[in-house]
Amino acid sequence: MYTLIMGIIVLGVLVFVHELGHFTAAKALGVRVLKFSLGFGPRLVGFKRRGTDYVIAAFPMGGYVKMAGENPESGESTGAPDEFLAKPWWARMVIALAGPAMNLVFAFVACSLMYVVGIRYIDFESVVGKVQPGSLAAQYGFSEGDRVLKVDGTDVKSWTEFMDKLMASKADLTASVLVEGARGRLDVTVRLADRAAVLKDLTPVSSPPVVGSVTAGLPGYERGLKPGDRIVSVDGVEVQTWEQLAEMIHRRPDREVALVIQRDDARFEQTVTPVKQEVEGLGEIGFIGISPRATAYGTVRAAGVKVLALGASSTVEMVGQAYAGLFRLVLRPSQIRRSIAGPVTIVQMSGDQARRGLGNLLYFVAFVSIALVVVNLLPIPIMDGGHVMFCLVEGLRGKALSMSKQLVLQRIGLAIVGTLILFSFWVDFARIVQRGRATLGKSVEVKGGSPGEPDTAGAVKTE
Repeated sequence: MYTLIMGIIVLGVLVFVHELGHFTAAKALGVRVLKFSLGFGPRLVGFKRRGTDYVIAAFPMGGYVKMAGENPESGESTGAPDEFLAKPWWARMVIALAGPAMNLVFAFVACSLMYVVGIRYIDFESVVGKVQPGSLAAQYGFSEGDRVLKVDGTDVKSWTEFMDKLMASKADLTASVLVEGARGRLDVTVRLADRAAVLKDLTPVSSPPVVGSVTAGLPGYERGLKPGDRIVSVDGVEVQTWEQLAEMIHRRPDREVALVIQRDDARFEQTVTPVKQEVEGLGEIGFIGISPRATAYGTVRAAGVKVLALGASSTVEMVGQAYAGLFRLVLRPSQIRRSIAGPVTIVQMSGDQARRGLGNLLYFVAFVSIALVVVNLLPIPIMDGGHVMFCLVEGLRGKALSMSKQLVLQRIGLAIVGTLILFSFWVDFARIVQRGRATLGKSVEVKGGSPGEPDTAGAVKTE
């Protein structure tokens, strides 16, 4: 129920923002707006004000703004100056662009707020892994298993926080690091000049390859992976840590991978094909949508003008990712089933992200808002991009396409959009069915396995 409520809220907000863009532009340009509806179907609640009927309808998967004279087939057009089609081509184009523009602005606001409230990520515990004998870190007194408690008297809750605080230390010549291990509590004094070299010698304790969460809509979800599953091997190669698992999955984008999975007292084999994603600094790597069990978290926050700068850069990055994904889809249309996410998947992911924190939910909402911008600007008649296309043709030709041609193209566009909507629902439900089949034991059992070791530590990467 929580997931359903969060999904409806997310979709409702995004649709409201989009339609508010059309509504505001129409009003500003003197177009009479007859109805502003959130959702489709029977009217639930609403009110009328200044000639506009404001409605919340029964089915929340969308919404619309109905303007006077926008549909010549309805027979309601009178040629009045406050009708949509009576306005010049540039005004109609502004109205069409206003919806996607509002989604773009909303994404920027969401990204900026994300840095204010903080976006949480899975981190390592502040526990030292193996320390090479004779290394600078060993000379300072760090040992395997030491838990870092404080840096310069300030509490440390994760490995990233330890590194950040040590590098940010403003002490005169040295930083104080309080650790607790087999030798009890020990205050390690690190010269500021050596701190980068010391951190280079230190690594956090490795975490086991045990699934903590599974993201709806991604390959791991479809193949039935569950929290608590331990990945024993990848393509026949045994993995002992989450880092080994991550590296092997990352190296196999768009390539089928055979996993041996430990679940309770049974082992079974399952195949999965990682999706390809572009990651800055790493290039194209594979993901299957699983995260490790977490015992530590880190949080990214900002303040002041930096919030706006980070919000803008994140928005631009999302736009680039969305168009890059669309371009790859055009080049490889066979991947459309794996790439598309319909309303059901969006609802599921909304609940998942909300459970991870407000910052994570804001990031997800911003990304979906950008996706709406990209989809709505496609040059398909009846969509915003189609209206823009008609307006540009009229501006270049000096006259509009004949109404009969526009109606034919709009009907073709309606058929395309309707097909895509039905296809997206089919993909969503196919994923659910596939997951159910995989979970119910459609995989191949592997004989002779022994139960895996319990999970004991957190990690940072998501596969």
